[in-house]
Amino acid sequence: MFMGLPISMAFLLSSLIFISMINNSGTALSLLSKELFGTPTNYSWTVIPFFLFLGYIVFYADFGKDLYTAAYRIVGRLPGGLAVATITACAGFAAVVGNGTAPCVTMGAVSLPEMKKYKYKDTLATGAIIGGCSLGPIIPPSQPLIIYGLLASLSVGKLFMASLVPGILLWIAFSVYIVLQCKIKPEVGPKGQEIFTLKEKLQALVKAIPILVLFVIIIGGIYLGVFSATEAGAIGCVVAMIIALFMRRLNWERLKNAMIETGKATAMILLILIGAQMISRVITLAKLPYLLSSLIENLAVSPYMAVVVIFLIFFALGFVIDMMPLILIGVPVVHPAIVSLGFDPIWFAIMLSIVIGLGTITPPVGINLFTLKGVSRETPIGTIYKGAIPFIAVTILTLVVCFVFPKIITWLPAILYS
Repeated sequence: MFMGLPISMAFLLSSLIFISMINNSGTALSLLSKELFGTPTNYSWTVIPFFLFLGYIVFYADFGKDLYTAAYRIVGRLPGGLAVATITACAGFAAVVGNGTAPCVTMGAVSLPEMKKYKYKDTLATGAIIGGCSLGPIIPPSQPLIIYGLLASLSVGKLFMASLVPGILLWIAFSVYIVLQCKIKPEVGPKGQEIFTLKEKLQALVKAIPILVLFVIIIGGIYLGVFSATEAGAIGCVVAMIIALFMRRLNWERLKNAMIETGKATAMILLILIGAQMISRVITLAKLPYLLSSLIENLAVSPYMAVVVIFLIFFALGFVIDMMPLILIGVPVVHPAIVSLGFDPIWFAIMLSIVIGLGTITPPVGINLFTLKGVSRETPIGTIYKGAIPFIAVTILTLVVCFVFPKIITWLPAILYS
């Protein structure tokens, strides 16, 4: 990766070398051929293009703008109301799209000009977008959680239910921080001057209904057992297209762009996935999960300290490695160790997703930082870094709370799936 190779090629090249060293080159090439044809044709992974396509339909249909307008009209009068509206819109948008990148692009284009118009400090304006977009990997239907569930053979439905409470808690924590900061220093984020009538608020809410409908259909269908996570993605795509066509938000050009972008992203992810599966072969051949479990069990530290060390390692790796490859590499190694230590794998999956999500907003290489920089070219990257720091701190505080009180994560799936 440091040589500049694409992640997928770095995975494939290093795995071929290591498997050849452990066995022989013939075995390495044979395993590669199996993965090249087996992984893309595995039904389990079809969930990826479905949710990607759903995200791009929502993106091209401008549903994110409607959500932002509704949030602003409801909470705009609060101190830092525009920033709170941005966090809320990002959370809702990310909940349907399933990642943080698309909300970062949409909210960056929609909310940044508005916050600058009302003289918000650049650090708060960019920080609100960065913080809101970090909710993408946590709030269902999260793409990283889907991948995690498939890799670790965990129920995707349980993971979704488990992520709801910490996701909402993090959204509340971000909003409270913004309101308190702007109450203490009003010049950072002035209170909105516009007063909207109840009718105007209801009109804005009506336009935001598509996001709510999609969220309820996807999460409700999975929870009730009407359809699987893969089928939920497909149904979500159909519903999103019907709503977008009904609202006259989707023409052939936009639909074509959504399909092309989905194809590009799917190809990239599948190639990374093939490489990660090869890395998993190396991990298995080298008996790394067994060695890690033995090492942790033999260390003279408590299991909780061992888990903290694992979180810190992933947090550090998140500085330089993107979320998806980090999950693909890390889960096969650490999941067996976590199970052997007696921790709830659902709890650990959510905690790890939040930790890795920190990598998307943590300087110097967080992907969302540079995505926002691409949207707002005139904003210095140092300003974006500075704006992200308070939201990183709030996320870490929320992590500590969820670590000390694990039932925040585990109680909802325990009730719903009992």
